[in-house]
Amino acid sequence: MKNLVLFFCFVALFACKEVDKDISLAEADEQTYTQISSHLYRDSASNIYLKVKNKPSLHPSKTKNIKDSIFLSDVFEMETNKKLPLKQVIDTASFEAINQNGNYFKDRNKVYIYENTPKPAQFYYVPNTNVSFFGKSNDFMQNEDKLYFQGALMEGVDSENGKLVYLSSKKISYELFATDDQLYFDGIALDVERLKYLELPQETKDSLSYIYFH
Repeated sequence: MKNLVLFFCFVALFACKEVDKDISLAEADEQTYTQISSHLYRDSASNIYLKVKNKPSLHPSKTKNIKDSIFLSDVFEMETNKKLPLKQVIDTASFEAINQNGNYFKDRNKVYIYENTPKPAQFYYVPNTNVSFFGKSNDFMQNEDKLYFQGALMEGVDSENGKLVYLSSKKISYELFATDDQLYFDGIALDVERLKYLELPQETKDSLSYIYFH
């Protein structure tokens, strides 16, 4: 815990932030659906769709007809590795969004996770037990001993012994997750090279380098 203690002492002193083919995307325009909540839609066949932000990584094509949002009609059940129609899984009455980036949603029974990075199980759910959200925009999620940032699992992170810290300059504030031996920014371990590009005072960078990379 020595590094983490040193880091918080320092903060007090100086700072006193291609679509995967298994994912079903609705091709019709939004006008085809009836909106039933802030993020949920229903079609004439009673299928349920979740409207999510269309991230750049989802569409590597250079075509100009790229929509700002896409509609998901299926969700992965992780225990069986099966894709299920959303209408068979979701409780529409209690469904709500958790973070502004659109990575986490929940209803009374389940927590739904939508990752920005394409992968076979890009949109899936876990039981709504032992799950908590934190950070300024709820971008962090803890599920038992697993820690996530904007839907992506932070591999090998000691979530029990880490804390959020905030570092600022006159222009920007950074939200980081700190453990005793590592800093994480945007869910990725911060190294010397990435540290150089943060808009922080040089004395702050020097102190971080000494504590974590010395």
